[in-house]
Amino acid sequence: LLDKATRYSLYLGLVDIMFAFAYDYRTTEGEPNVESAWTICKISSTLSWLEVFRGSVHEVVYGNLRRSLCYPLYRHWRLSLAVLQDVRDIFHLGRRKLLQCLLSVRRTLNQTEPFYVMNDLYITDYCVWIQKASTKQIQKVASELHEVVVDISSLGWDLAELETAAQLVVEEERPCTSEERQNTSVNPLRAGDNHTPPTGDTTPFSGSISHDSEEGLDEDLARRMTLKSPQEACCLIEEISSSQTEGSSEDSSESEDFKSETSSESEEESLESEDPSEENSFDSSNQSPPLQPTAATNQECVESGKGIIQTVPHPSVLPSEQYSITN
Repeated sequence: LLDKATRYSLYLGLVDIMFAFAYDYRTTEGEPNVESAWTICKISSTLSWLEVFRGSVHEVVYGNLRRSLCYPLYRHWRLSLAVLQDVRDIFHLGRRKLLQCLLSVRRTLNQTEPFYVMNDLYITDYCVWIQKASTKQIQKVASELHEVVVDISSLGWDLAELETAAQLVVEEERPCTSEERQNTSVNPLRAGDNHTPPTGDTTPFSGSISHDSEEGLDEDLARRMTLKSPQEACCLIEEISSSQTEGSSEDSSESEDFKSETSSESEEESLESEDPSEENSFDSSNQSPPLQPTAATNQECVESGKGIIQTVPHPSVLPSEQYSITN
């Protein structure tokens, strides 16, 4: 009843349906869910819009790959290649395995109301026909599937360029890990650059800049110019911040030591300049003696104009007294 061309078209439609079944089986791990019927009918061109293939296995495979990369939830090139390998294994196992897969598809579609019509149009007839299909023809289709060489650039989409751009974005947004920080600290330059690492004192800067330190700063600047990747720049920023914190802590400790030394020296000088009689009038505590009025602090009258300005001692000596102006 079927001529040779129609029979070969049936095998191509069977490849199309098996690819959709293998995709759903792999993504659901053999446990169909409420979306399995939609996934099978969407990936299969035969069940989606009643496609009849007249070409070759190569055409069917590339059609399934494109549909698996745009319609279902999980879209990945390696996943599609794994599904294609599953289809090759199914055809290699023969009629019994094909019938088992068709019955599973029929059971899945029969449980979903909009898609059970596909069982009456295709799946039930395929289950009856595959039991009498030629084993040689099935093995021929299996060998043709193994001969198909797929390439991501042959799909007609710019997937290779898009994947490269996505990887660059991920690398730029990915934070620097501890291993990369350690590797960068050991070898801060890129592996392909022919530069020598800076040789000089790596201690934090404190004090005046000398000729050697200027050379070290120039080498550090040259090192920064060679950094091109975000990871190396991140690690360099952390090293600079840590060195700055260490330098500030050392500078603060040195200033504190200098202040303590100067304060001790001033105390010793004040103690030496004091009168022995005054030392006996105070106890052993380190309190400073109160200021006493001297002869120089007596009031002196100076004539100035019509009035006389009466000068008084400094407020720190006699805080209770105030300036008074008499006419």
